Amino acid sequence: MPINEALLSFLNQKWVIGVSGGPDSMALLDMAYKAKVECFVVHVNYHKRDTADRDMNLVKAYCVQHAIPCVVYDATEASGNFQDFARVYRYEKFAEVVKKHSAIGVMVAHHWLDDLETYMIQKQRRSQVTVYGLQERTIIKNSVVGRPLLKLKKEDLVKYCAKNQIEYGIDESNASDDYLRNRIRKELLNLSQKELDDMVEEKAKDNEDLLSYQNKHSKHLALTTVEVSDFNCLEYPVLYLQLWIRKHTDLKVLSEDHLKEIHRQITQSSSLTIKLGSWRLIKQYGQISLLSQASSYTIVLTKPEEIKTAFFEIKLLAEEKHGFIVEPSDYPITIRNARQGETYHLKDVSHKLSRWFISHKIPQSERERWPVVVNCRNEVIHIARIRIDRHLYTSKSMLYMIK
Repeated sequence: MPINEALLSFLNQKWVIGVSGGPDSMALLDMAYKAKVECFVVHVNYHKRDTADRDMNLVKAYCVQHAIPCVVYDATEASGNFQDFARVYRYEKFAEVVKKHSAIGVMVAHHWLDDLETYMIQKQRRSQVTVYGLQERTIIKNSVVGRPLLKLKKEDLVKYCAKNQIEYGIDESNASDDYLRNRIRKELLNLSQKELDDMVEEKAKDNEDLLSYQNKHSKHLALTTVEVSDFNCLEYPVLYLQLWIRKHTDLKVLSEDHLKEIHRQITQSSSLTIKLGSWRLIKQYGQISLLSQASSYTIVLTKPEEIKTAFFEIKLLAEEKHGFIVEPSDYPITIRNARQGETYHLKDVSHKLSRWFISHKIPQSERERWPVVVNCRNEVIHIARIRIDRHLYTSKSMLYMIK
């Protein structure tokens, strides 16, 4: 791809640009500016090396010269893996600035070699991914991330900076072997052009196979619940789990070993709950479901009225046999989801709602949203699909139906 075509699809748009001060990001910034992109620059100074302030000042100077808004963030001290911390931190800041300026997203300067580095890391770690390598557009921290330079090589960007007299800094920490990506980069630089081209073809083939699998199982992957009988017939169930979990949750890439253990538990247990961050994978009643944290709701009615929510619908009725009774003295009534340990009374006998759920094979996803009606005295007067006997009935009572 010729350099002057890299930004064609970004012409006259509003974008945040992540600029480190290196040749890749400085070339991207200059190309975006010349393509009349409305730019908002974000630079993160991690203060990890002596030349960090030099790079920051290079970025600020370019932005002052071209009247481009620029915000600099001083990153807090990292604990644990610095590269993981740095990546999370800068994408959080990118997302903040994208939202503040109502920009389309953030542009970053990943290039051809970065794409291959990512592919090699994925293969070495045996990561189960939805795409091999880097995507030209993706979503990170709920923001669009654009990578317009993926078809360009590092040397192209360095030459661009020289030709256009763009100052840049070199991050000397890139030569360190402390980080896996740096070690991978050195391996790639020692490969012949044919070996690199073969790797590009291999990545393309892996992505073709992955896309073919996704298309074949798109119907099931779109659902948060899958029948165990269908799951048991899948080819490559571990890959399916990865694609399915990634599609419906905000989890990072799961390792192959972790996914194999999940698959083992699914195949060997009649029912189970596996915690996945803030999500749960539940096998129950012949189904496998992904559930987020239970959504609680509370609706208060001070008078008779019909309502419709995402969780239930209430209608006023004229016939007693299809409704439940609400006395004037019950108001205000509260409709909420069932709680842990919920009980109800039938013929003066207390019953556990959990036992009713089990006997009627109500799946966990429905139990957590099941509507319960409570009067102003905190008495349970109705539970959906359970008829609770009430001795009081007057002509002024209202009849409701809940579904």
